[in-house]
Amino acid sequence: MDVESEHLRLHRLSVDEAARIIRHERRPGELWASGFPTFEQVDFLTAFIADSAARRDPGPFGLFLISRIEDGLVMGGAGFFGPPDEFGAVEIVVELDTSMRRLGHGSEVIALLVGIARANGADFVITSTTVQNVAGQRAIEHGGLAEVVRDESIVHYALDLRDEQRQAEDER
Repeated sequence: MDVESEHLRLHRLSVDEAARIIRHERRPGELWASGFPTFEQVDFLTAFIADSAARRDPGPFGLFLISRIEDGLVMGGAGFFGPPDEFGAVEIVVELDTSMRRLGHGSEVIALLVGIARANGADFVITSTTVQNVAGQRAIEHGGLAEVVRDESIVHYALDLRDEQRQAEDER
């Protein structure tokens, strides 16, 4: 399942693709940003493989490769920490190569993830970042989430998709 914006493509990863990336094996002609995959991305991919072996397919709430449409450059990974929980919430993560940050890609990826969550029945989208990651905070906000709480080290964000559903119902 691929999802696209004007500039970016999210490609849903299979377990085999995740294992290939962990091994640093590129497909013929595949371009990777200089720092891809990061240590954090390898951790996420390893957890994804272990989780997939332990339970059912996460459906649309899996992990995705982020690439530029113009040249196919793989610049990072994004996705969900699993399907909606008992409250209907999905948690998202975005990890871009450092050379691809501060270019607006983060907010574009977040907006795509929000669209996936919305289209697949999630009620809330949540994420967090460090207080020091001001650029990440801006990307999250531009992606549609609002700050809900912060402490000395972490800023938490949420988007209530039910508000959109209620507004659409009110307009009918």
